[in-house]
Amino acid sequence: MQIAMIGCGFVADLYVRPIKNLSITSSHWCHRSRHEARRCRQLVLCRRILVMGATSAIAEATAREFARRGDSLFLVGRNAGRLQAIVDDLKLRGVATVATQVHDARDVPGYEALLQAATQALGGLDTALIPHVTLSDQATCQQSVPQMLDEFNINALSVIALCTLLANSKCQGTASSR
Repeated sequence: MQIAMIGCGFVADLYVRPIKNLSITSSHWCHRSRHEARRCRQLVLCRRILVMGATSAIAEATAREFARRGDSLFLVGRNAGRLQAIVDDLKLRGVATVATQVHDARDVPGYEALLQAATQALGGLDTALIPHVTLSDQATCQQSVPQMLDEFNINALSVIALCTLLANSKCQGTASSR
């Protein structure tokens, strides 16, 4: 599984537990016609991608690129209306499959159910994009321990928890399970 974390001005790609019996990382073959494949002028691989914090500008822009390539997406965010607007846009851009779930990053105990829903909706997960962060006021965080802890929980601990669950999950499809 490929996990991309975006925040604080850096991108990190981690490859966690490669799927057995699948030689092309953890992507799966896309069901596209020959005409569409020729149009792409390349071997077409589609990924099943979990996008956390999908309503952020960077997640939305990245999801558009995924949709252009024909990947399947599971979008997660706090605002149902904004998620639906993004879904409508992605459908126009050719997303293979798209599903959503409203979820707050602070709800770490709800991550297991979220991953189950994503796995069920997409038939497994190959990639997770985790750009959910908050941009709080630095001075406030320096003066308020509760505010600092809340920001740390959202921007660090929730990401670590999600990565841990993804690394240990059974949400990764295998070649034999498709």
